Parts: sequence; structure tokens; C-alpha cells
Amino acid sequence: TTRVDCSLLPEALRACPLCDVCVWVDPLDGTKELTLNNSEAVTTLIGISIAGRPVAGVIAQPFAVLPSGSSCRSVWGVVGVGVFFNDGNSAILTGGGVGSAGAAPARTGTVVVTTRSHNSAALQSVLEALEPEEVVRLGGAGNKVLAIIDGLADAYVFPSKGTKKWDTAAGEAVLRALGGRFTDALGKEYEYGPDVALMNTDGIVATLNNAAFHDRIVETCKAVLGRD
Repeated sequence: TTRVDCSLLPEALRACPLCDVCVWVDPLDGTKELTLNNSEAVTTLIGISIAGRPVAGVIAQPFAVLPSGSSCRSVWGVVGVGVFFNDGNSAILTGGGVGSAGAAPARTGTVVVTTRSHNSAALQSVLEALEPEEVVRLGGAGNKVLAIIDGLADAYVFPSKGTKKWDTAAGEAVLRALGGRFTDALGKEYEYGPDVALMNTDGIVATLNNAAFHDRIVETCKAVLGRD
């Protein structure tokens, strides 16, 4: 078991009033993937927000297939502290770096990960305009964020409604803890307070260490959707 020294937490997190805290839980992200026997895509998600912004998250893969032989993997992080990876045998604090369940394949062009089961004309138009080297279609919001963290993809792009706040709170927190960005397709940040709308109506753009590509995706989505 790995314990985090609470003194490492930023003062704003240690001193926040309980009424500002909201916890978002998705016990089974990727339900359809489970029914299709694609259990590795299934994740359990726990996101914690303070004053509407995600600050801590856990992404657990209960059926992961790992080089260590373990069948369970967890990734968790806190903004301002770093991100931990646990493959069932050990845990590593990255402190803002990127860890992986295995070595990411070498590639020269951009790779975009997107939905496997919710295609749309808008998504196709965005992908055609971006012209990535490869488009990877995966199930589960948490699974797509893991693809970015593991270096398997440069961006998670989904310019349509379809996910809920419990699908994205954990992933956004972990990406932010690594220095990444997570916005809607128009470049706006989602709020995660207790009174927000549950549907993420304007889609998802998520990246890590690639601000220019994030901005390009957002501008492309705006052009395709005809919105600012």
C-alpha cells in the first residue's frame, strides 16, 4: 500500500471547506465493452473536485493485462503533487512525468484516440481536417485517457455530447496533475460542482504536453461545428 504524505498537498487542498468538495464515481466505465468481452477497456473512476474544479482522480483497470503478470492496474493523481502508477506490485510517484504499463511504440506522426461506438458526421469531419497519422477507436472514457498517459495517443477527441461528469472528472484530474489539458470541444473547462448539468454537452478534447495541438483541435472543432 502506498500512502501520500498529506503535507505534500497544496495549502488550498488541505484547507478547503468540506462544502466545496464533490466526489464523482463511475463504478463501471465502459459498460458496453464489458458486454462485448472487451474487459481490458473497463475502468472504475473516482474524481474529486473542489469549488467546481477537478483536483484528484483515480483510474483503475480491474482487468488490465500487464507485463508484470498482474491483472489489476491503478493510476491516481493530485494536482500540485503528481501521479502514481500501481501495476499490482509497486507504485511510482512521477511528480509530473509520464508512466506506462509498458514501453510506448515509436511513432513519428500524431495519433488521436476517439469513441469506438458513437461515431458522427462532426467527428468524421474533425478527424479528416486534423489528418492524424492514426485514429485509434477505444471504448470507455477512462481507457482513452489512459491511452494518452501511456503515450499511445496524443489526443482524445470527441466533439459531441455523450459523456457525463462522472465519466470525465477522474481523467481530467489525473491529466491536469501531469500538466495536461482537458476541455470541451470549444476550449472551455467543465465545472464539476454539485449543481452542474450532468451531460458534457460540448464534447471532449484532452492532450498531454502538446498545447499547440490542443489549440489546433479546438479551432478545428469550432470550424466544423460552426460555433465559437
